[in-house]
Amino acid sequence: MIRTLTIKHLFLLLLSVAAGCFIPGTALGQETKDAAPKEEKWIRVQNDNGEFSVELPDEYSYFYDKEGFHISSGPNDATLSEMRVVNSYRRGTLLSFEAYKTKHPETALKMTLESDKSFGKFEKFDQNGAIFHQVAVKKEEYSMVRQYFISDQYFYILTAGSRGEETELIKRFFKSVKYPVKATPETRSEPGGIVLFSELKKTPIVLRTKDATPGNKPKNAPKQGPRPPVDPARPGIIVIAKPRASYTDPARMSQEEGSVALRMTILPTGGFSQVDVVTQLGFGLLRQAVMAAMRMKVLPMETDGKPVPYTGIFQYGFTIY
Repeated sequence: MIRTLTIKHLFLLLLSVAAGCFIPGTALGQETKDAAPKEEKWIRVQNDNGEFSVELPDEYSYFYDKEGFHISSGPNDATLSEMRVVNSYRRGTLLSFEAYKTKHPETALKMTLESDKSFGKFEKFDQNGAIFHQVAVKKEEYSMVRQYFISDQYFYILTAGSRGEETELIKRFFKSVKYPVKATPETRSEPGGIVLFSELKKTPIVLRTKDATPGNKPKNAPKQGPRPPVDPARPGIIVIAKPRASYTDPARMSQEEGSVALRMTILPTGGFSQVDVVTQLGFGLLRQAVMAAMRMKVLPMETDGKPVPYTGIFQYGFTIY
């Protein structure tokens, strides 16, 4: 009798162990495959004057430059100061916004659209009483949407792009735009509440010019090496927007021509952390090139589906016609 019970108990024990190993294991595998992404934390970023805000992931890179840069096109010109650029990259999607203070917002908008409208489908629409301009680009490698609008003192540009089709993150980003909007003590005290421009954490950027050579001598132009082989597991960077760098009046008067080459490190957020000047020009053209580079929109390199840092050379040419 004792032997019979022992065998029976052993059989039941083995059966329960097998059930514990295989049945929960199957369920666990299904949950891993079908589970929704881990809850993402987003923040709402707002201009200190309260007129504009937008939501984006809480992992971002932020570039700020008080002096800004100059843009020109024919007889038109404008200075864009208090330059703010925020980039965030999440699940294959780049979300970015730019804000500039300027005395001539309409001129800045006009000159920017003159070059950007040709890149994709352009449309103009009204949103909460404000006029928005939009350029949508659809290519085999990526999709991108850029929106532009102005206030009395500010010029705003919003950019979202992804590898392939438009994503839910892109839709959420643009849907979150509020213009105008006002912050209150109550909303700012809530968890995940409003973060003002002045409260954003700047991303340290190292600019090195020590080994730079003159960019107006063709022999100093950096040699571009062969493109690395395409690896599906490591998608390379995709530059989805590269603003041009405008001439400065002193450079034009001095007939300064050539190119500025910058070796830049692109962060997993789509921002930048280091800029090494390879070739440079004078009369303010180096600064113009660096400010243009900071406004580039790049889908970072990925390894096994995760963004990783990348260092490459980007050039800006200056030619007087």
